This record gives sequence, C-alpha cells and structure tokens, in this order.
Amino acid sequence: MENAPHRHHALDLLRGLCAVGIATYHYLDQRGIAHLQSLGTFGVYVFFVLSALTMMLAYAPDFSRQIERDDLLAFYRNRAARILPLLVAVSLASFAVRGATESLPLHALEGQLALALLTGSGLFGLHLPGFLSNTTGAWSLGIEAGFYLVFPVLCLCFARASMRAVIAAIVVTLFGQQAVIALLARMAVEHPDEWWIRYTLPLTYAPFFLVGIAVWRARSAPSAAPFLAACGCLTGIAVFSAATGSDVRTSTAAYLVLSALAAGAVYFSFKSRLPDRLNIIAGFLGNISYALYLTHPFALALVSTLHLPPQLDAPVFALAALTTAAAVYAGFEAPMRRRLRGRRPAHASATAP
Repeated sequence: MENAPHRHHALDLLRGLCAVGIATYHYLDQRGIAHLQSLGTFGVYVFFVLSALTMMLAYAPDFSRQIERDDLLAFYRNRAARILPLLVAVSLASFAVRGATESLPLHALEGQLALALLTGSGLFGLHLPGFLSNTTGAWSLGIEAGFYLVFPVLCLCFARASMRAVIAAIVVTLFGQQAVIALLARMAVEHPDEWWIRYTLPLTYAPFFLVGIAVWRARSAPSAAPFLAACGCLTGIAVFSAATGSDVRTSTAAYLVLSALAAGAVYFSFKSRLPDRLNIIAGFLGNISYALYLTHPFALALVSTLHLPPQLDAPVFALAALTTAAAVYAGFEAPMRRRLRGRRPAHASATAP
C-alpha cells in the first residue's frame, strides 16, 4: 500500500502484523523453538480475506454494474504491476542461490529455471502453485493471481447481490473445501508432498476470498474499540496450535474455528480507527508487508550462516528481515509499481494493495 490521503491504517497494520507473524513462524520452526502451524498457515489466509476486501474497496465502482474493456485492462495491468516485479526478482534470486549453493546436474538446473520462470511470470497460478512455486511463500501469489483473473466477474456477481447470496456462496465453497480436505486427510500423513500439491488449489481458498467480499458488504462507520477484537483474533490464530496440538489443515473443527478468527481479524480491523500515534507504524508495516513476506527467507538463511548465540539470533534476524524488506520496498517494489501501473480509477480506494 502506498501513501495516500485516505488510507485505512487498521488494514495496513493487520497486513503488516500478519507478515511479521509468518516470518516469526518460519524463524521459530527452523530453529526448532516452536511449531506454530496455525500462525504460519492462517496468517497467509488472512491475506486472502484482505485481498478480496481491498479489491472490492478499489474496484467495485468499476465492476459492480458492467465490465468495460478499458477498466478491465487497467485492472489487470495494475494487478500485474503490484505482484509481478518483486515476484520475478525473488524467483530468479532463489534460482541463483540454489544454483550457487547446491551441486545440481544440468537437467536439474534446467528444471529449477523452468520453475523460476513459471513462478515469476505468475503462470504457475494456472496449474499447481504448490508444486511449481520455487521460493518460500510464493505459492500463495499463484492463488492470488487466480483470484485476480476472476475478480471482475465475482465483483459483478456479488457487489449488488444480497448478503444472503454471498453467505450461501461461502457455505457452498466451505462444503467443497472441507470435502476435499477430508478426501486428502490420509495423504497428509502418508504422502505429505503429494497432499500439499492437491491442497494448494483454488477450491481450498475460495471461501476466504468470498468472506472478504462479505466483509466489504458489512461495512459500517469505524471506531477505536474493534481493533482490540482484531488483535484478539490474531492472538487466537497465533497460539491455537500450541494450545490444542491439532493439525489445523486437516482437522475440520480447527479449520473452521481458525477461518472464523481470520474473518474476524479482517472484519474488526475494517471497522477500526487507529489512534493517530499508530498510523506511522501501520503505514510502514503495510508498505513493507509484501516485501517482508517474500524476502524474509533470504534474511533467515543469511543469519543462519552467522551461528550467533541464542540471545542475538532472534534480534539480528528481525533487524535483517525488516531492513531488507524496507530497502526492497523503497528501492525496487514501489518504483517498479509506479512505473508499470496504468491509469487508476478516480474513485479507487487508497486501501487497494
């Protein structure tokens, strides 16, 4: 999110906190300190709810009644400008690092290059993003790319539909989601790699995007109190795995509870008005959230090579991850986005990602 006069700072802060939470999850998991599966998993799913909400805020005026060619082309150009430059850079960097650090035969390097090109182009989102992604976390950008592809039609269908129709669509997709997860449950134990490929497909995440549309439909005047509820939802997501010990991606009850918490975090943030003193922090974290999400694995790998004592390891990783993300945002992501974007609708919301 770039600076704008009408930013929704609570959504900025939520996006930034989720990115920090996912980086924390990867750090704790790699160091063997804790395996907070719910934080790493549903922290990403909050992004999907946020994505649908912010797309509706920015583009519902364009697509709620009809889909014009010029609006459609501007939308796709802006979405490509938003995610592809950094995704290209990170996927190629991952390829270069792997080629430099691993003794791969030529055919394996060719395969890794193919993965990098499919990831960086966004085309992996049209097939098997959980299999074709070549860098940590990028699979979710494949899901996002698929959502962007169909968003104008979803907006046309749901922007003026009744809330009852939106909820009915959520229920139907939740049923499909849980049916697929139930069918894959045994594979999650016996063949986890194959399970992951079949799990990371659009039906798994469709309910989260529809929930974001429902949150947009339920908009109301913001106030200060709801952000405490949003923080409570985020805290519930963070500690759920440690508190219950359940596999949050295969347990129906856990999945539905965490889905509700993800929806609540976005809904209450959307209803929130932050104190002015938090707006600078919210803006900073919102700006760097995408870069932090994609680049923190590089910072983690670099810090791991230093073999620091435990009391220094976590602070150095946090500093490295945040500094890298801020530098990437300011020096590459934001300038490339401005250069590549087409016209913006005059009524577009500043909350668009």
